[in-house]
Amino acid sequence: MKNITKKAFIDTVAQRSGKTKGTCARIVDEMLGTIADLVAQDCKITFVGFGSFEKKYVAPRTTRNPQTGEMMETTGHNSMKFKAGSILKERLNQ
Repeated sequence: MKNITKKAFIDTVAQRSGKTKGTCARIVDEMLGTIADLVAQDCKITFVGFGSFEKKYVAPRTTRNPQTGEMMETTGHNSMKFKAGSILKERLNQ
């Protein structure tokens, strides 16, 4: 698996769209920030065929510290859930 940085992603978007890197960087930043803000406000964002983003609560649980073996309680927290859409799933399995 190849790891792509945000900069490399922006470069690819700029190359594919014919827009400047600066323009693409602003669009990517706004898009990611908007997704994060809306999901934090309990909105579910759906891009038909691509997938959906939503907030998910992870309940507290008891885990083991791997270094000491001591049992400890984690705190509950919110997390981001992404569910791939049908077109994305199909593309991933080509």
